Amino acid sequence: METLKLAALYVALWFTPPPSPPPRSRPALSAAHRLPGGTILPNHLGQSDLDDSVRSFYRQWKKHYILPGCTEGEAYVWFEGTKGSNICVSEGRDTV
Repeated sequence: METLKLAALYVALWFTPPPSPPPRSRPALSAAHRLPGGTILPNHLGQSDLDDSVRSFYRQWKKHYILPGCTEGEAYVWFEGTKGSNICVSEGRDTV
């Protein structure tokens, strides 16, 4: 009887679809968040210059590290290790 219960639980878990990711509350790289008090920022650049700099860096990072996967719409994060230990990682989900 116990084996039957475990088998039923296994089947139920196996066929249960994974939860959908929560919707993004704001676009990636949006400046909607506020920095904590005491944060040091460059005093010779305005907020739009800082935002442009972050966007530019992100675009370059994405171009270099987010590579197309095997199927359409799929991508993966390329991680460059040391001494030829380059690998593909999945920890960067939802970064694109």
